[in-house]
Amino acid sequence: MESFQKDEEYESKCFKTIENYLKTNKKKLILFIDNIGDLFKKFKDKENHRLREVLLTSSEIRIVGASSEVLEHTYDYSKPFFDFFKIVDLNGLDQKETETLLLKLSEKVNKEERENVENIIKNFPGRVEALRRLTGGVPRSIVLLFEVFADTKDGNSFKNLEMVLDRVTPLYKDRMGDLSPNQQEIVDVIAMSWDAVSTKYISEQTRVESKIVSAQLKELEKNKIILKIETSKKNHLYQILERFFNVWYLMRYGRRRDKNKVQWLVQFLEIWCDQKELTSRAKRHIEAVNSGRVYEKHALYVTEALIRTGIDIEVQHELLECTREFLNIKNSNLLKELSKS
Repeated sequence: MESFQKDEEYESKCFKTIENYLKTNKKKLILFIDNIGDLFKKFKDKENHRLREVLLTSSEIRIVGASSEVLEHTYDYSKPFFDFFKIVDLNGLDQKETETLLLKLSEKVNKEERENVENIIKNFPGRVEALRRLTGGVPRSIVLLFEVFADTKDGNSFKNLEMVLDRVTPLYKDRMGDLSPNQQEIVDVIAMSWDAVSTKYISEQTRVESKIVSAQLKELEKNKIILKIETSKKNHLYQILERFFNVWYLMRYGRRRDKNKVQWLVQFLEIWCDQKELTSRAKRHIEAVNSGRVYEKHALYVTEALIRTGIDIEVQHELLECTREFLNIKNSNLLKELSKS
């Protein structure tokens, strides 16, 4: 390729070089491209048309692309790739697949936790289904909640969570940036609520007329930002479709001492543990915090989640006081986010 780098037909000669090599060696080239929409946005229209031509005329090159949002190219007939790709919607895991994932994850934890998972799957399948619905069946969200649940000693799960949140921040910020100001406001209300909310509630919070909110909700649903949950009445409910996007939003934009900031973790704990297990887990968390080895955010958020699960009020108080002392010793800014006893 270097030999004709200055040639006016450089691109077409590069393509021929690759295609001839593939044909000669009886090979196929498959490109796996994540966030493929970003690629289309960077290309000029002429370049996108050329890529379409290459993919139409060459059986040697194929693309498998992934996108977390519906691409304009797939529904706008004026775009080069309108009706071009075969679209496969990745649905969440079903109950059986969720059980398989949980059993695989349990192989990496201690014997007690593994037996606990096996017991829940065997004797309390309803909990697995509740977890599946809570996460939308998204593997990443299930893994995240499982890691937080299984990790009681040093809080590495929350370090891992922060790393994942940092990695997805550019993607999710772009997603928010693509929305109109009205839509951003609506998404903020829905995300901060965590649980599904009505059009009337959104209208009250945004101070926008219900009919305008309804029109925007239809657009957000079409673009796979929100999920409509139909009810037996006219008033349907709406929540963020991708639950991990909702976790990210709450962790990044949730206000201090906002009880909904850790609502995702509260609901998981209530699904996964009975009252006895919650109390036992709270006491283990107190021991871990008192040891001084816990990651600060793990100490804060697990405490905040546990005190909202209805455990005994004395245990709640002990959780808050030991966490307060721990964060005070660490001279941590997170102390301002801790609830009062």
